[in-house]
Amino acid sequence: MLYFLIIFLVSLSLSCMEEYSIFTHNTESKKFKKDNIWWAAGHGDQKTVKWWVKEKGKEILDLEDEQGNTPLIWATTKGKIEAMEYIFKAHPCVKVNVTDTFKRRTALQWVVRMSEGSINKGGQTLSKEIVQKAITILVQHKADIALEDNEDHAASYWIKRLNLPDKDRENLLKCLEQ
Repeated sequence: MLYFLIIFLVSLSLSCMEEYSIFTHNTESKKFKKDNIWWAAGHGDQKTVKWWVKEKGKEILDLEDEQGNTPLIWATTKGKIEAMEYIFKAHPCVKVNVTDTFKRRTALQWVVRMSEGSINKGGQTLSKEIVQKAITILVQHKADIALEDNEDHAASYWIKRLNLPDKDRENLLKCLEQ
């Protein structure tokens, strides 16, 4: 009986490894510990993102990781403007309003929450210039500014709560109205 249990567990782990290998690829250099589409987008590694699009097609840019984050969410929350632009160039109809499974936030909501001046201190923050560029790109690509997160707030609510000068908050709100 124990023998069958061990065989089952080994086969299960092998099938999980095969599934994971769909999302990772080996490179000759061992410099990347997490060489996958989400990691690459979040680190602005366009070479690897382009490799994924070439190998798997543009639809890979709609895939969600285990927390519901797409490569676009990863690029946006890390402030990787060039990666965001490439994602939209490679897949103009990429799912821009996907929400993660953690806070039910879109890329737009996350970038506002990652802004300097955010009440959400506890990690990396993005400059207001990066946030403004990201908001502009997302809105131009049909990000829904009215979607609410798990706290029932849209992006504009979070912008109004940023600890920034009034002029900076107004500029961010104007980006939403484009």
